[in-house]
Amino acid sequence: MQDILIILACISLGMLAGVWQRSRPRLLRIADRVSLYAVYGLLFVLGAGLGADAELLAQLPLLGGRALCVAFLCTAGSVLAMLALRRAFPDPPEAVRQKGGRDVSPLKGSLRILCCFFLGILLGLSPIMPPWMNDSSLAAYVLYLLVFSVGIGLGADLRAFRIIRDLHVKILAVPLLIVCGSAAGAAAAGLILPGMPVSDAMCAGLGLGYYSLSSVLIENAGDSALASVALLANILREIMAILAAPLLASRCGRLSPVGAAGATAMDTTLPIIARFSGERFAVIAVFSGMTLTLLVPFLVTIALQLR
Repeated sequence: MQDILIILACISLGMLAGVWQRSRPRLLRIADRVSLYAVYGLLFVLGAGLGADAELLAQLPLLGGRALCVAFLCTAGSVLAMLALRRAFPDPPEAVRQKGGRDVSPLKGSLRILCCFFLGILLGLSPIMPPWMNDSSLAAYVLYLLVFSVGIGLGADLRAFRIIRDLHVKILAVPLLIVCGSAAGAAAAGLILPGMPVSDAMCAGLGLGYYSLSSVLIENAGDSALASVALLANILREIMAILAAPLLASRCGRLSPVGAAGATAMDTTLPIIARFSGERFAVIAVFSGMTLTLLVPFLVTIALQLR
């Protein structure tokens, strides 16, 4: 809860700065450039943390296959669910562009993100990684910088918030369909994976990317193996959403990265969504991410009761 409050505070402060500086386009372009490099930095730090986590890496051969299947199908289910809302949330007529006005190649954007992430993993695996790089607070500070910069963009273009006024109740369909798509994907994973009941796959998939809380809830229920699958599956969903956001926004609609991100749409993946989908969809991402974050403990608890 404390992390959510800090993120909301950073977004709010960024919006105030954006309103104050919206008559100075040069400063807004600098802020946008800072956010771009901060995105790459966050992926690098996350990759380094993964590479340095020997315990997590040791679980990959045993549990990684199940986790990957659950993560992929839950992400795919959420993206397909977002396609049903394309008429309610139409894409702008112009091509995907950076805020500075230059065209963004979706493939190039994904490749840059992927390179930063794998370079971080390589550093984490190497003996030369400095100890301060493995500090979990480092990624948090970079994240706060990112959401602050997203807030600047929202404050500089307050018209993005008109989408909430225009859509009213329709915006509730976004998190609800993400839950339905994730549940359908988890059920499909349970039917495909040998030795993994549908109820177990639902427990892992309904974490919606909120890996810390979902895995702890399952661990407290007394199933360490399933907790590890849930942890890996939701980490992988977050990574998939970040890596695929440029291509998803271009090929499947600007709303699709919001669906792929799940509960992380209000924090880790928010800067990526804002960059490749635009400020209007960043507003939807914050609303959807907050709603899903609040729903995760209830959804996982219900899935545990069904086992």
